[in-house]
Formats: sequence, C-alpha cells, structure tokens
Amino acid sequence: MQVVKKSENSVFIFIGFYRNIFPLRTPALLHYCKATRKFTPSTSRMEFLWALLAQRDPEAALLSWRQFQHCAPRWPYPATLDTDRRLMELGLQRAQGQGFPLPPL
Repeated sequence: MQVVKKSENSVFIFIGFYRNIFPLRTPALLHYCKATRKFTPSTSRMEFLWALLAQRDPEAALLSWRQFQHCAPRWPYPATLDTDRRLMELGLQRAQGQGFPLPPL
C-alpha cells in the first residue's frame, strides 16, 4: 500500500476521477469561488485545475493561473501556497500526459 500525503491524495482524487466530480460543483461552491477568487489562491488553484482537466479549456486555465499569481504574494500562509503550487504542477503533468495543449504559463 502506498502512503500518500493528504495534498497529493486530494489531487489524485481530482485528477484521477475528475469525470465523477461534476456533481460536486454546486451553486453554493460556485458562489464561494466567485466571492473569494480575487484574494484566495486555493480558489484560483481549484478553478485552474477544473478548467485544465475537467473542462479542457486552456484560456480559462490561463486566467485562473494569472489570478493565482496575482493574489499569491499577498497571501500570509506560505505553506498553503507551496501546496497549491504543487497541486497545480501535478495537474499540468497530468494534462501533458493526456496530450492536452497547455496554456503558455
């Protein structure tokens, strides 16, 4: 049995089973994302991964990436930024493995 860190496990669930999580994007979650995307890096990370892996929309992924880069310098918790960046890297690797055209980051 492979031991996986919680953050990597979360991205594995998102990356490995993204087709099964469409029902999880509830109106309440979308409202929260809209309200927090300008100042919360994890919201931008989640939208980046959703656009990249579930929707396969490079333009939306690029917009979320830029929003992450914009709000990250003001975020007071560097450990969560490291986790968010790692999750985004894993998502990019997964997209590359699927032959998806990546946005120019």
